[in-house]
Amino acid sequence: WRMSLAVLVAVEGSNLHADTALYSAAISACEKCGIWQWALLLLDDLQQRCLPTDATVYSAAFSACRAGLQWERALVLLSEMEGAQLRLEVIGLN
Repeated sequence: WRMSLAVLVAVEGSNLHADTALYSAAISACEKCGIWQWALLLLDDLQQRCLPTDATVYSAAFSACRAGLQWERALVLLSEMEGAQLRLEVIGLN
C-alpha cells in the first residue's frame, strides 16, 4: 500500500496526472492491507479532483470498510453508489 501511495504522489508531483485506474489500484492496495481510513481518504481525493468514480473504486473502498468492521461507512458508500447509479458486484458483498 505504501508503494501505491508513493506512485500516486510521484505522479501528482510530475507533469502527469493521476487517473481513476491509479486511484483504484491504490484503494485496492489499502483494502488488502486493511487500511480503511486511507481507502476513504483516497476515494475522497479522487472525488475532490472530479475524476470519474466507478464500481471498482467503490467496491474496493467498501471492502476496506467491511474488513475494518466500519459498517456505517460501508453503508454510506453503498448509498453513494446507488446515487451514482453504480452497481456493486456480488463478489464485493462476500
